[in-house]
Amino acid sequence: MTGENVMRETPLPGAVPTRVAASHIRVGNSSILRHAATPRALRQLAIMSSAGTIPEAANAERPYHALLDGVIARQAELVARWLLVGFIHGA
Repeated sequence: MTGENVMRETPLPGAVPTRVAASHIRVGNSSILRHAATPRALRQLAIMSSAGTIPEAANAERPYHALLDGVIARQAELVARWLLVGFIHGA
């Protein structure tokens, strides 16, 4: 809590949300590259992402699918944890 009110429909207590992550790679990075760069750049992002966050994907039979499966599993777990503490985006 900041002790300050934030104007929504009515004044509400304000807070400062923080984000802690092991890297600066976000899910949206792949979407941006898909539309704005080459397939090679997207592959490089996938290799970088898997090396830092899901290293087991690099040795999988289908590394890009393993990376996607790992991202889906981790994202689902993260969202579930957010919901457990009452986080609702955009509320």
